[in-house]
Amino acid sequence: MDVPVQAIDNLTVDGTRAATLDLEVTSADPEFDGLLLSPVQVSVTDNDQPIAETSVLAVAQNGQLANGSALNALTASVKNADGALVGNAPVEFTIPTNTVWVGPDGIPSTPDDVVGGDGVTVSIVTAASGIAELKLFSTQVGTYDVAATVNAGAAVSGSPQSINFVRVPVNIVSPDTNYTVSGGNVVANGTSTHSITVNLRDGSGNPATGWAGSLSAISTPSAGVAVGEFAPTATPGEYSATVTSTSSGTKSITVSLTDDASARHPISLLVGGNSDAVFVAGPPVLTDGKSSVSIDDSNSRLADGIAFHRITVVLADANNNAVTGAAARLSSSVADNGNGAVVATAFSETAVPGTYQTLVRSTEAGPQALTVVYDGTLTIGTVNANFAAGAVDLGNAGSRFTVSSGGQPVASGQHTITVTLADANGNPVSNQSSSLNSVISGSLGAGVASGFVETATPGTYTATVTSTISGTKGVAVRLGVAAVTLGGNGSAVFTAGDVDLGNSSSTFTVSGGDVSVEGGEHGVTVRLADEFGNPVSGRAADLNATTGDSLGSGSIADFEETGPAGTYTAKVTSTASGNKTIAATLGGDPITLGGNNVASFVAGGVDTDSIGTRYTVSSGDETAGTGSHTVTVTLADANGNPVSNEADGILSTTLDDLGAGSISTFTETTTPGTYTGTITSTVTGDKAITTVFGAAKLTVLLDGNDTATFIPAAVDLGNGLSGYFVSPGSQPVGTGQHTVTVRLADGLNNPVSGLATQLLVTTNDALGTGGVSAVTETAVPGTYEATVTSSTAGMKSFVVTLGGDTVNLTGNGIATFASGGVDLTNPSSTYSVSGGDAPVSGGSHSITVSLVDSYGNPVAAQAALLDAATPDNLGSGSIGAFVATGPGTYAATVTSSVSGDKTIGVTLNSSGVTLSGNGVARFVAGGADPTNDNTRFSVSTGSQVVGSGSHTITVRLADADGNPVPGQAAGLAGSSSSALGSGTVSDFTESVTTPGTYTATITSTLSGPKR
Repeated sequence: MDVPVQAIDNLTVDGTRAATLDLEVTSADPEFDGLLLSPVQVSVTDNDQPIAETSVLAVAQNGQLANGSALNALTASVKNADGALVGNAPVEFTIPTNTVWVGPDGIPSTPDDVVGGDGVTVSIVTAASGIAELKLFSTQVGTYDVAATVNAGAAVSGSPQSINFVRVPVNIVSPDTNYTVSGGNVVANGTSTHSITVNLRDGSGNPATGWAGSLSAISTPSAGVAVGEFAPTATPGEYSATVTSTSSGTKSITVSLTDDASARHPISLLVGGNSDAVFVAGPPVLTDGKSSVSIDDSNSRLADGIAFHRITVVLADANNNAVTGAAARLSSSVADNGNGAVVATAFSETAVPGTYQTLVRSTEAGPQALTVVYDGTLTIGTVNANFAAGAVDLGNAGSRFTVSSGGQPVASGQHTITVTLADANGNPVSNQSSSLNSVISGSLGAGVASGFVETATPGTYTATVTSTISGTKGVAVRLGVAAVTLGGNGSAVFTAGDVDLGNSSSTFTVSGGDVSVEGGEHGVTVRLADEFGNPVSGRAADLNATTGDSLGSGSIADFEETGPAGTYTAKVTSTASGNKTIAATLGGDPITLGGNNVASFVAGGVDTDSIGTRYTVSSGDETAGTGSHTVTVTLADANGNPVSNEADGILSTTLDDLGAGSISTFTETTTPGTYTGTITSTVTGDKAITTVFGAAKLTVLLDGNDTATFIPAAVDLGNGLSGYFVSPGSQPVGTGQHTVTVRLADGLNNPVSGLATQLLVTTNDALGTGGVSAVTETAVPGTYEATVTSSTAGMKSFVVTLGGDTVNLTGNGIATFASGGVDLTNPSSTYSVSGGDAPVSGGSHSITVSLVDSYGNPVAAQAALLDAATPDNLGSGSIGAFVATGPGTYAATVTSSVSGDKTIGVTLNSSGVTLSGNGVARFVAGGADPTNDNTRFSVSTGSQVVGSGSHTITVRLADADGNPVPGQAAGLAGSSSSALGSGTVSDFTESVTTPGTYTATITSTLSGPKR
């Protein structure tokens, strides 16, 4: 019998299986019911097993956006050995990195999603149709390979297949689509880099990938700048590029994106981000003169510690970039400056980047070699700053004169006057020969005092003095009319030559009158002179006096040099009355008789020891040149009786200078035995008088006087020695002082003392808190001084009067006071900025600075030390260098290509200057420029409901420099080329918070896009 066997498909692929069927008969016939039959062997073939070779992997949907929601799809068609599609067959799919399987629910971004990666697979069972579908989404642009296997690893035919996710359009207006530039400073060497980081987002706010090749960046300025290609970073939607430069400075970076329609769109700067790549110079180099040092000029400045040379240092790196901010790294040194006479200020950077300046001052004249070094190792260069001595300062120890010492023979010998002149700092002062003159006291005879000439040693002058008259000649030196201080020997000593017996001054005389043989004596007086009539000393031993007449037991004594030089006396005594004719010889040669040669001896002659034999000089003061003193002599014998007729025997002399004055011969008065002579002098002072009778020195009368005093006459203001002058040079206000020196002399050149209270020094020029002191007489008779101080700078002209009469100016009449250093605490040291609005195009503001010292005096020559700065962006504008506009007044110009308020600060040598008035330079935008990249409009995205919803139109207006242009709402109008139904475009209004940004709303009762 036939037994039908049916195999039931259990949806599990089992392949071919063998089975044994145990058979038992069930029948109503008891004879068969329960009958066991022999087992039957059955072979069952299950043909649902997938066959990889006949199964096919295919791409069902491809090229979707990498937006995290669009799906690419692959299908695996699974077939058995017969080529029939097999349902319920598991297929193993690989899930590539950066892709996500939607999971069993088929919906992206739900919890059952499976994120791809190395080794990640999913198993999907074929539907009844025999097809298994894999749906993937991604946010990363790229091509991804997907493999499919069946039967635990057998690759399906066509596996792997590639799917492609394409880039999503970037939402340019999204705040998350932005860029920023790395901060800090990078060396402009062409290799060190800044980085530009760009983030892109699509319309759904997801990272937009695959746009590296569409990004570009430009630098403003662009010279020397290289921007690399953009590349994606490890962060999805983020891209970076490098920026290098060989040019220092701030490089404004802008980034744009070229979309798939080849339209270029600027990318906004990250809020709070940085758009500037700042490149700084490298270390300075000296090659090709890139870095250098120079000096303002080769002229000489006064070596007064105030006048200065300006040294300029330019620092540039290997790419010629200015090395800025390096003032503290510069130092200077001066050769042979052990005394610290040369001082250089700290370096400061000027308004020109990379250019630095220092001011060099010196109190030592001559070239000063100044070397500039960077960082203590790199020598930039050396310049010579020339300094010259200032005006002669006669109070300086370097201004002195001396006269050669020792004796010089008259006629053939000469003395040298050496003068050194120095300024207030001791520097030798040259070229003063014509102003020097010597004043010699005492006659030079046929000799002369030469003019001064400057020697090979700067500031040293010499003159020679010759004389045919022996003696000591007092020497004074004047510069103009001002006396030069003596610094050593001040006398020129000339010695007489050999005795010339033929000279009329070489004579002998014998005292006249009658001398008593009782103790009386005559004097033989010899005067010896050289060929010029100069007295010759030291020849007493060579003199001899003789007589052929009897002297009894008397004698002629040896000669002695007495009284004035070259005058010799010998005493003659005799016990025999009568006339004794005397002869005199020098070394055996006869001496010419110059008067009486007879010594008369009588009984009871003048007794010089008698109390009645005395002399006296009139007391009191007599005026030099017009007055005279009287010498009164009384002569008596041993018994005190007056002795008459003896005038010829009386002689008075003095060793003091009488100038053109003299001592007269004596005459007997009406009183017997009383004789008088007169003394005159053109030279002031005390004159000590010595009187002799014969050879005997007379005694001064008890309570008498032996001194004739001569005083100067009234001041002669017409005398060239009467005058005044003011100390030269410049003194600092407040601390310095000038001296007004007045000299008063009479008509005979005698100094006149004691008139300080009658002198008055005045000026019509302002002295501030300074003034003129009272006039006082100095230690030099007839020389007076007053000191002048001032807190007000400038030249002060002075007038001097004596008892109301004007004293002549004989030299400098101006006292110059120089401003002190700038006092930034003085309320007049300020700055201000011009008010009002200036257009960014062609407009400017001015900064005005006033600088004064502590007394309010304007301070000049400070422009190079002034600097102005602002923390606000000036764009391509700048702050110019300061220039002087008047005494202590300076100005600089501010320009800007960026509108807005610019707060200005001013420093002087890095110290802040006080603001007085407006401190803000306000710049306003120009007219709207439709061609500027910042003049754009946009419409809000997405869909709005007709009738109730609205879109926003946003307009940004900018001028040619990109500055926002406010106040233009009335000039804006919006329209649509598409019908709006009863909808409208509203008027534009300007944003309250964002100048230059305007919005309007658009409504519509008709659906569809509106352009």
